Amino acid sequence: MNKHIEAILKENNLCVLCTEHKGNPYCSLMTFTLGKDNKVLYMVAIDDSKKYRNIALNPSVSILIDNRQSLGKASKNEIISVTFEGYCEAVDKEKSEDGKKLLLEKHPDLYEIIQDPKCILLSIRLKAYKLLKGPTKSEEGRV
Repeated sequence: MNKHIEAILKENNLCVLCTEHKGNPYCSLMTFTLGKDNKVLYMVAIDDSKKYRNIALNPSVSILIDNRQSLGKASKNEIISVTFEGYCEAVDKEKSEDGKKLLLEKHPDLYEIIQDPKCILLSIRLKAYKLLKGPTKSEEGRV
């Protein structure tokens, strides 16, 4: 995997999850954690939320992550962003405990939502990416 992409995935924990329904896009700011294989993101949703309903109807999603969070406000470094195409699915309740533990290790503030009986663990398999380094340099590829 590209070193910039790997760094963004490991050093940041916020992303924008984009879903759609009947041609209408919907974006959600999400907390995520990276799976052990560096090709899957885990996040949670409530089963009656708009984002989850959209995913249930169309599991193709887009994820946007950038390095502003790890750079800090005073940084003069170039902003790097990556947009992923991915496939999202709910993890079976019986298999979701490991992913939820992984999320809680990195994000203890998610404890309340993870304890909610309506909480669903989402697994997003990253398929393709577009990496932007500043406003003009880009690179595309498969994950």
